[in-house]
Amino acid sequence: PEMNGAQIAALIRQKLPDAQIFCFSGSAYEEGMQKSFPGLFDKFYKKPLDLSRMFAEIVKSLELKRVATT
Repeated sequence: PEMNGAQIAALIRQKLPDAQIFCFSGSAYEEGMQKSFPGLFDKFYKKPLDLSRMFAEIVKSLELKRVATT
């Protein structure tokens, strides 16, 4: 690949500053990832994923976005 996940997220953040960016990582160091890339990711998920938690947070993010735009 030409870009890693953080580079892609930075490009998305630049082009779509209001987009919610979720990070999915096999790293157990969420705090370290957040310190390495401050403000880049809105949510951080460690693998293996808890799908019910992830979907609930996606729905919540979409609902907050909908409320903010009405």
